Amino acid sequence: MGWKASCVFVAYDKADFLTRPLMHDTAHATRLCEELGYSGFQPGEMTSFDIAIYPRGKELYIGAYDEGCIIANGHLCDALTTEPEKPGKIAGTSAQGQAAGTKLLALYPQARILALVLHSVVDLWGFSYYEAGQLKRATWGAADDGLMRDFGEPFPEESPYRQGEDWKNMIDGEDLCFAVSARLLGARLDMLPFENIPLQQFTPAKKGIWPFSLLSS
Repeated sequence: MGWKASCVFVAYDKADFLTRPLMHDTAHATRLCEELGYSGFQPGEMTSFDIAIYPRGKELYIGAYDEGCIIANGHLCDALTTEPEKPGKIAGTSAQGQAAGTKLLALYPQARILALVLHSVVDLWGFSYYEAGQLKRATWGAADDGLMRDFGEPFPEESPYRQGEDWKNMIDGEDLCFAVSARLLGARLDMLPFENIPLQQFTPAKKGIWPFSLLSS
C-alpha cells in the first residue's frame, strides 16, 4: 500500500462526473461549508485533488461542481464509515464531524455518496456508500486489526478480495477500494486526473487581535 486519502464524493445524478471537465463554484462551496455546520470557516486558496485528497487534522477542502461535489475532511469520513457507537477509529472524531455527516445526508437525500479512507503507514483502508440517504455498504480494516466492519451486501467487485479462509486478515484493502471506486466514480480513484480536479481549502476565521499599543495603554 502507498496511498493516503480521506474524502467524500457526492454524485447528484451521474456517478462519473469526475471523469468530465470540472468548474469549481466558490459560492456553492461556501454555502455547502455553512450548511454542513463548519461555522466560522472561510474560503481560502484553490488547490488540486492531489493535495486535498488527504487532509490533515481538521483541514477541510471542498470542490463544488455542476454534477456533484467532493468534501475532504478526516472526521467527516470517520463519521460516515465507522459504527455510530465506535467513532474515531479511522481518522479521529469531533462533534462537528459527526454533525456534518448527518447534515450531508439530509442535504442530498437522492444523491449517491461514497466516503473513502486510505492510510499506507498502517495499511488502513475503508469505504462507505450511501444511496437515497441510506447506508448500503460500509467496510474497513487495518493490518494490525484485520476486518473491523462489514456492513451490507458486498459489491461484485469485492469478490476477488474475499477468497480463502483467512481473507479477513489478508485482504488488499487499498486495491479493493480502488476497484469499488471504479464502480461508483466511473473510474478507479488512482486513475482520475487529479491535477484537473479543483478544490478550495476552507480555514477557520482568525480571531481579531488588538493592537499592542491599545493593550498596553
